[in-house]
Amino acid sequence: MGWMLDVFGRKGGLCLTYFIGGLSIVWFGSVSSEIFLYAAGFATGIFVASVPTALHVVASEIYPTHVRSTGAGWSYAVGRVGSIIGPIIGGAIQMLHLSTGQFFILFSLPCFLCILFVALYPVGVKKDALETVTAKLLK
Repeated sequence: MGWMLDVFGRKGGLCLTYFIGGLSIVWFGSVSSEIFLYAAGFATGIFVASVPTALHVVASEIYPTHVRSTGAGWSYAVGRVGSIIGPIIGGAIQMLHLSTGQFFILFSLPCFLCILFVALYPVGVKKDALETVTAKLLK
């Protein structure tokens, strides 16, 4: 994940990761053989489960120094709320009696929505020092 963020920049790396992650979730719900199930699970683990780690890096870059700890703390807190609400929403969605494929397509939508949110981020960080990023954001 760190390699992708370094090579493609923060915006490009996260957008690519979310895109591949969304596709891997859709793939996970449509596989018909055990080997492809393992491959889809592996891809989902790499491209979805690793994103929170990368977001720690991004959160530390998007806030000016004087509010960085507060901003990052609030970001992590909102993420924890999502971790609590997510399974509740998942259970409610299961009660809709969707097929497995439909269920996973629905669960891939947040990944694709995150691509839009990351694309709207005002600064594309790529090999920039933290001070340079802060200066770009304050313009």
